[in-house]
Amino acid sequence: MFKKQANKSVRRPNVSHNNEKVISYYSASRKQLDTFERSRGREKPKKNKYNLEIINSKITRIILIVPVLIIFVYSSFLSYDPVIKINGSQYRTMSSYQLIAKKVISGNFRDSLKFLQQTQNDSSKLSELLPEATSIKFGSTLLGHNPVITITTEKPFMIFQQKGAPDFIIGQSGRALLTVGDALKMYQALPKLINASSINNRAGDQVLSPDEANELLQLVSQYRADNSFPSFSLPNNPYEIDVKEVGKSYFVKYSLDATILTQYGSLRATELELKQLGQTPSQYIDVRLANKVFYL
Repeated sequence: MFKKQANKSVRRPNVSHNNEKVISYYSASRKQLDTFERSRGREKPKKNKYNLEIINSKITRIILIVPVLIIFVYSSFLSYDPVIKINGSQYRTMSSYQLIAKKVISGNFRDSLKFLQQTQNDSSKLSELLPEATSIKFGSTLLGHNPVITITTEKPFMIFQQKGAPDFIIGQSGRALLTVGDALKMYQALPKLINASSINNRAGDQVLSPDEANELLQLVSQYRADNSFPSFSLPNNPYEIDVKEVGKSYFVKYSLDATILTQYGSLRATELELKQLGQTPSQYIDVRLANKVFYL
């Protein structure tokens, strides 16, 4: 009967407000802008300083590396004038050793560089030219340009005299070393061992075995202790050594074995006994057999 009158004062919600985006704007103050500009201005020098440090670091590295490389390259080269060191007896003059060594190393260009030096090959070649050497070592100092060659030699023993062939110095191992003509004069005073066999020897040949050489060395020392300096001969018979003393008409036959000093004692006892009997051998006394002495 009565219609409800709409309330004109009540407004419907505007639906379109929910679909619109609200954009807000922020405006920095002048103080904030000034602070930002100042901070940004301070960062630029830091960047330049960092770049400068990198450049200085690279320059420093180059300054350090370049001299090292120059020193390395410079020190890698070797001359052909070796420094010779002798361990043991010096058989030749130092100039002779240097000349022989220079002949070996100057024949190979690789020997002029430390890291390419043919030490093993050079040692082998030099050993052939220096038979008195028992070992040869090549080396060099860190910054030196001269190769250092250390030669270890064998101790001399006797002079091996040969007919129709060069005389050699024999080492204590019984091996023929260098010729007497190539050695210093001081070695010409060594005891003499005459080659009475039919075979001549050359440098490097084994004239006596090491054991035989050791026995002969003991015999030589025993004669010298008695102030006697006889001559020694190497006959064709194996293991035999003949000894002839000055002023005696006979020689003595020894066997080069471990009984050599016992044989020497038998000789002196036999000579004393023969002297008491008024007898003198005309050719030899043979003391090679144990407990038996023969003479003629």
